[in-house]
Amino acid sequence: GALHCWGDNNYGQTDVPSGVNAWSSVSTGGEHTCGIAQADGAMYCWGYNANGQTDVPSGVSAWSSVSAGSYHNCGVAQADGSLHCWGYNGDGQTGVPSDVSAWSSASAGVYHTCGIA
Repeated sequence: GALHCWGDNNYGQTDVPSGVNAWSSVSTGGEHTCGIAQADGAMYCWGYNANGQTDVPSGVSAWSSVSAGSYHNCGVAQADGSLHCWGYNGDGQTGVPSDVSAWSSASAGVYHTCGIA
């Protein structure tokens, strides 16, 4: 459906990107937002980017889920269920365990991450 954001917008976190008419998922972080386009599964992140949290990883064309934490994000790739996390990693929160290859979901917190495999 159509994505609407409101409230504090100091870093552009409520400025929904143009060109995407329908969204399948949205998650808000500390001062940034990430969403998945319904048409092709592309992920967009916008707002505060001091820790690289709006720099969506390349190499994944379609995403099945996203969770925005305070300063980092995690997303599950549609094709193979691989989990990708990016942004601030001061406490190891973007270091995805290597002994798990497929994930169904993840949740990014302030300084930690949890996932379901």
